[in-house]
Amino acid sequence: SILAPLVDFDMYVWDINGQGDFCTVSLAFSNGCFEDQGGNGAFISGSIQTISGQQIESAMVTLETDLPEYPKNNMTSTDGLYAFSNNPTNQDYEVAAYRNDDHSNGVSTLDLVLIQKHILGLAPIQNPYQIIAADANNDSKVSATDIIELRKLILSITTELQNNESWKFIDANYVFFDEEQPWPFIEGVELKRLSTDMMAEDLVGIKIGDLNESASTNSLKSAEVRTVGELTLRSFDAELEAGERHRVDITAKEFNEVSGMQFSLEHRGLTLIDFESAELDFSELNFVTREDITSVSWSNSEQISSQDVLFTIIVEAQQHVSLVNVLKIISDKSAY
Repeated sequence: SILAPLVDFDMYVWDINGQGDFCTVSLAFSNGCFEDQGGNGAFISGSIQTISGQQIESAMVTLETDLPEYPKNNMTSTDGLYAFSNNPTNQDYEVAAYRNDDHSNGVSTLDLVLIQKHILGLAPIQNPYQIIAADANNDSKVSATDIIELRKLILSITTELQNNESWKFIDANYVFFDEEQPWPFIEGVELKRLSTDMMAEDLVGIKIGDLNESASTNSLKSAEVRTVGELTLRSFDAELEAGERHRVDITAKEFNEVSGMQFSLEHRGLTLIDFESAELDFSELNFVTREDITSVSWSNSEQISSQDVLFTIIVEAQQHVSLVNVLKIISDKSAY
């Protein structure tokens, strides 16, 4: 059946006393009947997963067509499935998905290492979905600016990407013209002249910033912490009086072939003044201090091995303290 454009006309009614009134209604005429599928139309359904097959929950799926009762919305549950029933046939449809929560989900310093190596050509990313995930600032390229944006998320300087959503969704059957330069690409699924049930209109979800797919995608899957190992950071103890400044040299046991690390350092009773580079290059982009806790994210395109001083922190005592009692690693001290 083929639906014609909407036609407006007046409908009149009268009661037994001859009193009447009218209203204007709109009808879409058809030259045939819709297929009988338990309703007046066809099903459109599919699944939304990551490239590795993790079902994506809480994606808002929108079905759009040129009819007044559309768009229609459907939220995916833990199984990542969506479905729309009773859709008039011989219409063009678009299926799109949207999820824009928890931008830091799955983003770690390991992702920054992968991006740095890609930019410098040391280990180019081959997967177009990973390349799209690396484009944090949504400018259709992978650059050092993306690293800066993602490091701000890791250090909680920002809570969301400034020019991007946390997820993108692409037709699972989409073929990239150039997988090394996947832009532009089409988000969502297009259906031309719907004629029958379409039960496999699947979408691939891409978590922006998460190249190694460690993100939590549904309530049954927790975010993973993927590391190569853990570092043991070391420094010498010292007694400090209130107002005294001190340079704390940081070394690490078995610092072998490390490309990145992240951790949070508690320093109650101390004001952290600055980080100074030694074997590792540090700048103000690598750390942020909030009250008595400093979060650190360092990454490098090449692996570094050293038994010497990695970096130095400069602190000022707020009261009489012993460093051994107040300097503590309180979160992941992960090495990549």
